[in-house]
Amino acid sequence: MLLTAKGKLLPSQEHKEKLLRTIQVVNQARNYISEVAFSGRLANKVKLQRVVYEEVRRRFGLPAQHTVRAIASVVNSYKAKKKRRWEKKIEFDTFSAIDLDQRLISFKGIDRASINTVGGRIVLPVVWGSYFRERVAFRRGHARLFHDRHKNEFYLLVAVGLPEGEVSEPQGFECRACNFRENADLVGAINISFRGVQSATLMPGALVYGQAPCSSAWSG
Repeated sequence: MLLTAKGKLLPSQEHKEKLLRTIQVVNQARNYISEVAFSGRLANKVKLQRVVYEEVRRRFGLPAQHTVRAIASVVNSYKAKKKRRWEKKIEFDTFSAIDLDQRLISFKGIDRASINTVGGRIVLPVVWGSYFRERVAFRRGHARLFHDRHKNEFYLLVAVGLPEGEVSEPQGFECRACNFRENADLVGAINISFRGVQSATLMPGALVYGQAPCSSAWSG
């Protein structure tokens, strides 16, 4: 079973600049890749990578693995549109969340993350909710990095695999305004969707809930 854990990064000012620059450059590269993919009707990762890889490295100065992930994310975005994929070119916001695989992010214990940025690899603190601190050892080698522009804060979304047969008794949540009842961690996921970066999509296979039942069911 997969859940999505949200971790808050605690970067120094220097690290903030590197993280933000990485997000911006990756999205600039994505938009270039998307333009090439759209004009050539290329939704095959291998074929598209042959066409754009060297130019992306040269033009944007992206590390190799960031380039590979940027190409993959563009391909996946077009494939998700299925038969309508070529109706309109996909464009990425400057601050859209970016993908990090096991070559771009690793964890040093529970409370430190090592992230490969355009300015080099950095190691910085990360804070998890209490529910996931006990399960962080089961995390997968994939994450999404996003920036909350209103708070100027950075977060990780990490797919956490729970072992088969694990029995847990998560805390409940009840909205006094509409009597909505749900798992407290799922309400936390709803909060992410309302207050986080709009483009920060949860991991494939994660539990995703589209909206809260009323405005009182998520924190203000």
